[in-house]
Amino acid sequence: MNSTKSDKDVGTPLQVELLLEEYRALNQLLLFRLSALDRSLPISTGFLSVAVGSILALPEEVRLVFLLMIPYLVVWTIRTAVIHAHAKADHIGRIAEIEQRINAVHGKQLLVFQSHHPNRGATAGRSGQAILAVALVSALFMLTLCLFLFQQIASSHTVAFYCIYLATASLDVTRRYLLLLQYQYTKTL
Repeated sequence: MNSTKSDKDVGTPLQVELLLEEYRALNQLLLFRLSALDRSLPISTGFLSVAVGSILALPEEVRLVFLLMIPYLVVWTIRTAVIHAHAKADHIGRIAEIEQRINAVHGKQLLVFQSHHPNRGATAGRSGQAILAVALVSALFMLTLCLFLFQQIASSHTVAFYCIYLATASLDVTRRYLLLLQYQYTKTL
């Protein structure tokens, strides 16, 4: 009796079953990530746009508070979106690994969607990159608009400090976007 062959035969179906269960769970999580990006960015951007657009209708004291909070919220929105995009890239990479592993075990191409998809070269997929590019442009536009609004209610001395604040926020969101484009999933197998 060959115990090695018997152990291998018993282990392989269980390994494939476990990989398929992980595959299903990751696909569900990937759908959540896509939904989170698709829902959170428009809602956040819409809220911030309304906030910026209504600043001139607010009392001057409240305008200042809004103009101080909006850059922080813009940075927070982009950071959250980038975190979702990183997670999406990780899920896509792991799903592709599982497909390749199952295909290797069976010696034929059974699962191929993520491992052969044109998106696999783009971090977070083409849609994730496009959503974040639009978010970045919107964020930079909103920060520029904040500067123009701040100049209307503040002295030149405080405008200089506000410019530094906005420059820091602009650099942060731009850097995060550029780092996302360079992000590479690290294989686990």
